[in-house]
Amino acid sequence: VVTATTGKPKFTRAKSKASGRLLVGDFLYKKDMVETGPGEMAALALLSGVELRVNAQTRFEVSEGGGGEMPASIQLGIGQVWTKLLHGKAGFEVRTGAAVAAVRGTEADAEFHDRLRVRVYEGVVDVTNGFGSQTLTAGTMLEVANARSAPQSPQSMTPADQLAWQEGVAPKDVEPLLQRLRSEAQASRDVEFSVPGKDGTDRKVRFKLKKK
Repeated sequence: VVTATTGKPKFTRAKSKASGRLLVGDFLYKKDMVETGPGEMAALALLSGVELRVNAQTRFEVSEGGGGEMPASIQLGIGQVWTKLLHGKAGFEVRTGAAVAAVRGTEADAEFHDRLRVRVYEGVVDVTNGFGSQTLTAGTMLEVANARSAPQSPQSMTPADQLAWQEGVAPKDVEPLLQRLRSEAQASRDVEFSVPGKDGTDRKVRFKLKKK
């Protein structure tokens, strides 16, 4: 569920290809796309208890919402995201063309443009691809040049390495929106919403939510 926005970030539904402005309270589903332009940001809360903040000029696909057996995850095409696990049982993966960052701790930042950069502020993150794996702890960072290069050894962050862009899109009340998301999932295995059809009428679309 969307918890905050700045500017006019966009979404595209996977099934219908319908698109529009991302608004606070909107639900996102598996394979939906989110895109922010210059000066635009967004914040999301996932069913598994993950808070995700999205920097400007970022594009990603929702891979898993975290409501089933698989951990919540996104496929980051380009840009930067910050993640915070709201409770100890949550898990989150940022998948990119260079490597996968599996967040097992509390707070981390992943940036993917020409290469993947991962910063860990609290907790632990495992960064893995077909050529190797590294584990980052709080106060460390690393880079992965591409999918054919092993992740570099973690390095200590300097004060200049520690970013604060995520504070520009901090949501005020995450827990009520998370409770709404959980209630929707518990009330029914189906979540329904309306999308505009080509003839101008609304069409009902149902998505299955897998309970734990």
